[in-house]
Amino acid sequence: MNCRSSSKRPSCKLERDLRHSAEYPEKVPSQAESFPAAASAVSGLSEYPVLKLIFFTPRTLTQSILQHRSEKFPQEIGNIRHHQHCAIHHSKGRLSLVWKQTPTLEFMVEDRVEVLVDDKGERAELAAATRELRAVHPYEEIAYDVYRLEHRQTWRLRRSWFYRILL
Repeated sequence: MNCRSSSKRPSCKLERDLRHSAEYPEKVPSQAESFPAAASAVSGLSEYPVLKLIFFTPRTLTQSILQHRSEKFPQEIGNIRHHQHCAIHHSKGRLSLVWKQTPTLEFMVEDRVEVLVDDKGERAELAAATRELRAVHPYEEIAYDVYRLEHRQTWRLRRSWFYRILL
């Protein structure tokens, strides 16, 4: 079945939209024109790195931790181009308590939260974010990772290449 015989398939609509956008390219404002600070940081056009902070929280407390984060750091954490307060989360934790007499493997419902930190080069934003995370997090030992993102292309360009590979 191809797209001409069925217009109700979602992939057909996507294929038509991509064909239409390829035939009639629109004038897309540059990232510096549309939203200079966040766009340049996320696209890699800035001289400062963008860091990804990943941490784990109990599912019942995830929203309160994210709310606290967005109140304390509205500009530095979780902004992607025109979007604010962005975070990705969902996970299932597994651990074994070694201090028990008979350690058993336990499962707990946790969220893996990923947020972008717009750092200005001195790592002050990252240090403040991890300090606040320690203050509001319920665990004694917080599992968190920090990655430096090395992407240099714009999101729109990467998206178009992704769809070309799929089609």
